[in-house]
Amino acid sequence: GTIMYEVVGLYPSETFFHVGSDGRIFVDKDLRQDELAREQYTLRIIAFDSAYPADIDTEDLLITVDRNPVRPVFSQGAYRLSVSELYAMGTAVLRVNATDSDGGSP
Repeated sequence: GTIMYEVVGLYPSETFFHVGSDGRIFVDKDLRQDELAREQYTLRIIAFDSAYPADIDTEDLLITVDRNPVRPVFSQGAYRLSVSELYAMGTAVLRVNATDSDGGSP
C-alpha cells in the first residue's frame, strides 16, 4: 500500500516541524520564536502503509539548529590608545565597534 508519515509527540518539536506526505520535513514556524532557543529538537516520525492491518515503523529524528553561526567581528583588528592623566573621570576616550552578519549590530 501507500506509505504515509506523521509526527507524533515530543513537544515542542511538532510546533516547529512537520513531515509531508512524501516524507520531507518542513519548518512550520520561525525557529527564533522558540522562547527557550533550543539548539536541538527531536521528532518522532511514524511511517505506516495503507494496507489493512497497517504496518507501522517509528523513528526519532534529531534536528540541530545553528543559532548563531557567525561571531561578531570588530571593525579594526587592534585598538591602541594614549590618554592624559588629566582627563576627568567619566570622559569617553574611545568607541569600539563590531558587527555581526547573522544578527544585530551595535
